[in-house]
Amino acid sequence: MARLLGDGAIYWHIEDFIVSPEYKNQGVDKTILQMLIEFIKDYSLPDTESVVYLPASHRISQAALQLYDFSNGYLIIKK
Repeated sequence: MARLLGDGAIYWHIEDFIVSPEYKNQGVDKTILQMLIEFIKDYSLPDTESVVYLPASHRISQAALQLYDFSNGYLIIKK
């Protein structure tokens, strides 16, 4: 489960990212993260850069984080 907060155009925050223990190590976090990023790409303003923040406190697997470069706690998506 995760909440996506933002202005619906440029700034986005992924909050409360959590996966139930019985679904750990099954790629659920990776799937959720992919779906959130695709949603952001679809709904961000055209010809802009969107900033996506992901607080470091979230326990997301390294496999999921390797899909996108959140190394500084945020990701820039160009549309």
